[in-house]
Amino acid sequence: MTTPEKDGMNTKFANAIEAWNTAMQAREAEMTRCLRDRAVWRDQAAVVLLGALKIFCVFLVVRMLCLMMSLSGEISTIIGLLLIPWAVLFNPRFFMKNLFADRADAAFDAEIKRRRQK
Repeated sequence: MTTPEKDGMNTKFANAIEAWNTAMQAREAEMTRCLRDRAVWRDQAAVVLLGALKIFCVFLVVRMLCLMMSLSGEISTIIGLLLIPWAVLFNPRFFMKNLFADRADAAFDAEIKRRRQK
């Protein structure tokens, strides 16, 4: 036998699952839409190129710092090349972002927000 408050909890749980499933469907639909959109691919290519430029700039800064500490050019280049993977590993969002996932996550969040306002 169920109590009225237990039925209310089951209804809330069922509504939460339905909202989650609807939001996941919206996310998948937006991801599919993004993967077919040439403008998003163009923007993603620009993000990749700018990420490569950021990596190169960080390499130059590290190399210049090593040169200012009066290390030789070869040593400073090696130090720069060894530090760059660690910088990318510990802070990948600084160097590049995934526009496809960002748009899909925005669709998911918008659907959840829409369901909450009902």
